[in-house]
Amino acid sequence: MPNDPKHGGPACPRCGYDLRGAIDTWQEACPIEGICTECGLRFAWREILSSRFTMPHWCIEAKRGALAVPRQVAGTAARTWWPWAFWSGLHMTHLTRWRRLALYYGLLLVILYLMFAGSHAILAWSYWHRLASNRSYTVTTSGWPVVMQAGLTPFSNRSVGFFKASNLGRWPYQTPLTLVKVYWRELPPSLLLPLAMHACCGLAFAALPVTRRRCKVRWSHIVRVNLYGYALLFGPFAMTILAVGAQEAPLPSGIPMSLAIFTWILFVPWEICWWSVATSTYLRMPHAWGVGIAVVMIGALLPLTVAARIWVAF
Repeated sequence: MPNDPKHGGPACPRCGYDLRGAIDTWQEACPIEGICTECGLRFAWREILSSRFTMPHWCIEAKRGALAVPRQVAGTAARTWWPWAFWSGLHMTHLTRWRRLALYYGLLLVILYLMFAGSHAILAWSYWHRLASNRSYTVTTSGWPVVMQAGLTPFSNRSVGFFKASNLGRWPYQTPLTLVKVYWRELPPSLLLPLAMHACCGLAFAALPVTRRRCKVRWSHIVRVNLYGYALLFGPFAMTILAVGAQEAPLPSGIPMSLAIFTWILFVPWEICWWSVATSTYLRMPHAWGVGIAVVMIGALLPLTVAARIWVAF
């Protein structure tokens, strides 16, 4: 099976060297393993000739039918938090299927949006219930339209009803967009920072040109590592959404947000583990932990520097 469209035939997954010459030397049987004469990469021939045969079943890139997609999304995202298990199963010899990766992140974004809409509906219900339970007020609409509007159209700027008070007149319910501004006004900058940090970790390999060229590492492999690593942010983002939605819940003050902050603190060391293990097991570069720490430090400093300049400017 051709694994490199550039050559139209089997090629080294790391450096792209055409392996058809090695195949032409076979006389009676196919060897189990091979070595690229260009970069020295050891590989199993079965992974070169048929990546579908060895693609791990839990990976989203493995084509196993539509019914298997939810299980693959869960399995891929869960293994992201244990990079040793992730990269021991997925190798650079496995053909990258970019459409499947796009499907993976599309589904993760849908899940996050549904969580956001659900937490927003809880906030709208809490606001409505707090005022509706006050005997000084009367309501013109039940709580369900308020909840449905906030959950289905969380950025709507239209009110669905009014509160009435004998001595205060009447005023409209808070719109979903108003609730977004109230509860999320301080969070977007802090949420954008880790997104930019992870992207810059991949770009940081540009600061290691000698090591990258010596190891014959292609940018397509770095992009693959970077894309899968974004799932590390799924847990902290989900905890933040739940924490915002729980601000009106009958829980001890600060506990939900403290848990969300704790997941963000774990993100930094896990980001180092992610890049270090990927560098060692997937990219097969030397001094993997040194490279991992270096790219994460560079990836963190770049967006922090930009943020500091913007802060000073304003």
